[in-house]
Order: sequence, then structure tokens, then C-alpha cells
Amino acid sequence: MMNLIVDASVGVKWVFEEDGFERARALLDDGYRRIVPDLFYSEVANAVWKRVRRKDITPVDAVDALEVLFRIPTEQHETKSLLPHALGLACVHDRSVYDSLYLALALREEAAMVTADFRLFNALKESDLRGNIRWIDDPAL
Repeated sequence: MMNLIVDASVGVKWVFEEDGFERARALLDDGYRRIVPDLFYSEVANAVWKRVRRKDITPVDAVDALEVLFRIPTEQHETKSLLPHALGLACVHDRSVYDSLYLALALREEAAMVTADFRLFNALKESDLRGNIRWIDDPAL
């Protein structure tokens, strides 16, 4: 079983059919242990809310999307213990603390973080974290 830290950009693709959703849904296979910081659910919910705000979906659709998300088996980790490391990573790599929480979890769990956030991936793909971050279409996944 492959351990994967899954960020919210992938989680959004689990509940909405958009570019990359097929690859994201392939990560729902039993061959993956999906690990997330507890922040993951708030971040996905915020992305869902933005769709309601733009009138892309209704509030009922938003609740349905979260119900789909909640049925997906994940292993959750509390962010509090990750914050000191995440803050350090954010300062060194000029990334948000939110993104750095996923990276801190990946380092602690000795796992790869998978993302569909191109700006994040692009900013880190040549850094010392390159071994811990994977683009969603990475054939190694």
C-alpha cells in the first residue's frame, strides 16, 4: 500500500468533475493510504463555498459534495503538532502555512504529498522537497 498525503486541490477533484478528476479518483483505489491534516476538510469546504458564491452550484449541491467527501476513507492528523515544522517550511520555501502543513505531514510520515495545485508544485519541484511532492498525473502514483 502506498502512503499519500493528499492536499485539498485533490480533494476538490474527488467531489467535482473537472480537469484531473479521473486521476484524482484513481487515488481512491484500495492500494493507497490517504493521509490528510485535519485542515483538509476546511480547505475543501471553502473551495465548495466559492462555487456556491459564484453560483456554479447550489447550497444543496455543496452539502452533497461534502457528504461525498466525508465518505472517502482518510487518515486524519491534527495540525497542531505539525505547525512548528510547517511554519519553518513556509518561511524557507515562501509557501503558505496551509500548504506547508501538508508538506510537514509528508516529511513526518515519510510519504509523498500529491497535489493538483500547479503553482505549489511548480514552486517546489526543484527544491529540497522535490522527493516529497508529486503532481497528480505522476505515473509513479
